[in-house]
Amino acid sequence: MSNVYLYQTQDIDTAEQMQLESYAKQKGFKNLHTVTESADMETKWQERSLGKTLHNAKAGDVIVAYDSVQFTNSADQTLEVLIDLVGRGINLHFAKYNMSYAGEKKSQFSELVGLLRKIESDYVSRRNIEAIERRRKMGVVLGRPKGRQNKALKLDKFKKEITRYLELSISKASIAKLVNCHPQTLYDWIERNSIPDRKPRKPRTRKLENA
Repeated sequence: MSNVYLYQTQDIDTAEQMQLESYAKQKGFKNLHTVTESADMETKWQERSLGKTLHNAKAGDVIVAYDSVQFTNSADQTLEVLIDLVGRGINLHFAKYNMSYAGEKKSQFSELVGLLRKIESDYVSRRNIEAIERRRKMGVVLGRPKGRQNKALKLDKFKKEITRYLELSISKASIAKLVNCHPQTLYDWIERNSIPDRKPRKPRTRKLENA
């Protein structure tokens, strides 16, 4: 029977772990083994638990990770892993993207391109968030200036930044933190200004008050 390895980092949150396990269940995977990475992600993937797992895996085995950011430290490293799997018969799945890479055969070019786009988007998003955090630590003032009360004017000032964040698939909850506003304020502003959103929010339903 083939082995299925659920690979996760130590800092995976509960929601991500649940999605990882749900994905494995949805795919009908059996003989599950959880591999929790103990090494620093800055360490080369070949020297981490990931490298050891891939080295011991055999044809027909499956590796399931949440996303590329929790898999390797860069898009180039993820590509190295994909190349390593070619012809070995080991399949790689990413729960977040609901996509897989078949190591036992050459994947369709369009499928591979689609997967690489998802991977690169995640790393671009992470680099942007890390850059903003570095600016914050340096004392650069981010978000709404003190004393400003007009929320509409405040977010209008960050229109280009918000649009760019949405294009990079950064979650709206993270964007709200970056521009220092309540998530609901951001949701309303996006709807009011018809800002393009790859993941449009479901319309809210208001409860009727008793007469």
